[in-house]
Amino acid sequence: MASKKELYLSLDSQSYRGGKSSILLGEESLIMSLKYLNNLRILSKQKNDIRKKLKKLLTEIISEIDNLETRIPAPEIPLISKEEKNLEKKKQKKKQKEVITKKNPLEEELKLIREKLRILNN
Repeated sequence: MASKKELYLSLDSQSYRGGKSSILLGEESLIMSLKYLNNLRILSKQKNDIRKKLKKLLTEIISEIDNLETRIPAPEIPLISKEEKNLEKKKQKKKQKEVITKKNPLEEELKLIREKLRILNN
């Protein structure tokens, strides 16, 4: 058998407490990390189970939609004339212009406030 060699050190109480405290803090952080890792594993399993259920439900829904599409006749949709399309585009452009004009008073008000602040700070 090999002989045991023992080594004794003398430390002041402050350094002993500091070292012991850092060791305990390290152990605490390791245990918390293991706890979080375990929770992540559980959540990952739950996520995979939910994905499988969702995929199954989606395939069932798609098959139901396909069945309904085969049963329901296709509707006849009238074609929209080019003039009507142009009118719709013009209406959309007018709405966009109205939104832009609403922003201008706010920007002017911001400029006035910034000007007043600049005067006050000088």
